[in-house]
Amino acid sequence: MTQIQASDKTLSPVYKRRVSTKVRKALQTRLKHRLPWAECAQRAGLSEAAIYKARNQPHVQALWEQLKAQYIKEAEELEPVLKAHALHVAGELLDQKESLPVRARMVEFLRREPPGPAVAVQINTNAGGDYTYPRPGSLVVEITPPPDTKSEGQDEEI
Repeated sequence: MTQIQASDKTLSPVYKRRVSTKVRKALQTRLKHRLPWAECAQRAGLSEAAIYKARNQPHVQALWEQLKAQYIKEAEELEPVLKAHALHVAGELLDQKESLPVRARMVEFLRREPPGPAVAVQINTNAGGDYTYPRPGSLVVEITPPPDTKSEGQDEEI
């Protein structure tokens, strides 16, 4: 038995079993082309029931997690290369003389500043206080504190 770790999850111990070529092809088709499982199974030469049954097996689930992690890693490694290529293409579009709107758009694209830190704003709507807005035309009542009712002759000093 081996313990297989995928991304942030630890899968239960799995016996090493062979995953058939057809099931592996269906998994890879799903991952790369994001097609429905039924179409992936059809392209791999499997029935819908077969791919469903295979996907429920622990060793196939472990392979699926491994393939996803590998696909994400490859995409992350490709990102700097694609950014450099995009800048190269933007430079070529900027050099075009016949299309002014495209040139203007490329200038905007190339001058774009990287996003700064996100600002979190929170508004507390459950604050205490019972202030209400009067409706137009309604009578506004003002509350004044009651007058002091003690007379000057009845004050006692302690």
